[in-house]
Amino acid sequence: MSYPQSPKAADRWFTGHSQRLGLNYTPGLRWYYFWNDFREVEVAGDLHAMRALGIDHIRLQLIWPWFMPNPGWVSPGHLDRLDRIMALAADQGLDVLVSVLTGFLSGYVFLPWGVTGREVFTNPSVLEQEASLFGAVLDRIGDRPNLMGLDLGNEINCLDHELPIDQGDSWGRAAIGWVRRHGKTPVVNGVDHSPWISGTTFSLDHLGHDYDACCLHIWPAFTGCLERGPLDGGPSLDLTSFMIDLARLHTANGMPIWVQESGCCDLWGDIGARRRFMQQAISDARTGGAGMFTWWCSHDKIADLAFNRQEYRYGLLTPDNRPKPLAGMFRECIEQWRADDRRDTAGASSAGVEPDRCRLILPDNFKPRIVRPWSPGAWLEQNFASNTWDVFDQYRRMRLAGLHPRLTWASEAGPARAEDQHFSEPRL
Repeated sequence: MSYPQSPKAADRWFTGHSQRLGLNYTPGLRWYYFWNDFREVEVAGDLHAMRALGIDHIRLQLIWPWFMPNPGWVSPGHLDRLDRIMALAADQGLDVLVSVLTGFLSGYVFLPWGVTGREVFTNPSVLEQEASLFGAVLDRIGDRPNLMGLDLGNEINCLDHELPIDQGDSWGRAAIGWVRRHGKTPVVNGVDHSPWISGTTFSLDHLGHDYDACCLHIWPAFTGCLERGPLDGGPSLDLTSFMIDLARLHTANGMPIWVQESGCCDLWGDIGARRRFMQQAISDARTGGAGMFTWWCSHDKIADLAFNRQEYRYGLLTPDNRPKPLAGMFRECIEQWRADDRRDTAGASSAGVEPDRCRLILPDNFKPRIVRPWSPGAWLEQNFASNTWDVFDQYRRMRLAGLHPRLTWASEAGPARAEDQHFSEPRL
């Protein structure tokens, strides 16, 4: 089945197109090792199966050392494969966001030989390599109509959580400049939750102002929410709404908010719990004002690959493209999102519009930081030791009381309402 070629994806992103609903692509039979063992017929089958779920885009990961196996050379063969995937995606009516410096993915680190995580951000010779890779990618696919934009890399902050924030911000601005040399391709930075909760690697002002969208990775397990309650109850169900609110507090007016990763593993709950989590996450993304939502992920992994146990079971599709039980719910959720958008645009309904909300008021000098001792290496414990988790606890208590809180700076709060609450950091 073929689909008509759409206007340039990057242009549609910024001309009032309020709904972008997609999947993070995890190739079914070969995972991202497919870059080195490429089978076009398999990729075409994956894309067709994903398109059948009703999505309009995918997020695609490049693996940095395979695309650039030598500091002075970008592999033409890998660029050819990337270009071919762009064409196959266009045949299915799918736009593509390309994550370039990956980097860090599914528990593995992929870096050029001898390069450390810190050097990714600070070593001048490594920065030159990075700029060359961005240039080579854009020279090859920059004119593709279905190129949505470039992501600097998947959760690149995970390569160095202890990098001074000013160095992280400086690197991010330099990377934006590398992309801008080659035109107006949109650029984003798909970090995990750590800058938002613990205040590491990048400042929130940088993430919320310097890119073309503000990206969020919202995970119930890796933030620690599953340590405090089940998937279909407790913190997990409030996390999407809270993270979008936190992002909106730090973004420039009009900047799109993109839930770039949200998902759940089959091992985290039964099908009923996973359906409820998915429904809540997608509903809260829409009512919270996120214009883009990309579920993690498309396919389960085959058992022959060596990964952490939960990594095999995130997909909506089996490795051979059979829909799993949650796939139908996903399609229903995104169809409902689009139907609500159409009704809202026509002015016929207020369906999907966020309710009138009271405020949880933060002091203007609030910044995410660790405020309590935690055990080094215990990353979930680090989340609980942050002042952002304290805000989240108060936010949740308000929701449990039937309120609909919205995070607001004290200087912007205006006249007080009876249900408003102020946050103040606990004395230690």
